[in-house]
Amino acid sequence: MGVSFHLVGGLRGATNLLKATRELLGTLCTPFNAAPRVPFRKQQWVKRQQVVDSDLEAHIYRNVRALCTDAAPDEMQAGRLLQGTHGGSAPGAEEDSGAPEDADTQTFRNLLVHQRDLTHATRRLP
Repeated sequence: MGVSFHLVGGLRGATNLLKATRELLGTLCTPFNAAPRVPFRKQQWVKRQQVVDSDLEAHIYRNVRALCTDAAPDEMQAGRLLQGTHGGSAPGAEEDSGAPEDADTQTFRNLLVHQRDLTHATRRLP
């Protein structure tokens, strides 16, 4: 099963893509997130249940084996950050890796394949 999402609103840059991916996974791991109309008498109960399931989130980070991104440089950099390899800038250049302090728990450390989708480039030709 694959999860796919499209960013809207002009979100650019590896750090923003990294943040959006982590927010998506947090949302995915939150029970009753975006629940349909909830009866008034159950609203407080549902609100208490809407806490990120950290065990499920850690399980996902541990078990992702393949990642497919566009071949754009910012998406490839975000993929490297999610993989836990923070390189990618020119030597001597200061780099904001975007990696949070808890990067060890929020990376796909068992990632085996990072596929770059090159087919988007054919659409850019005149």
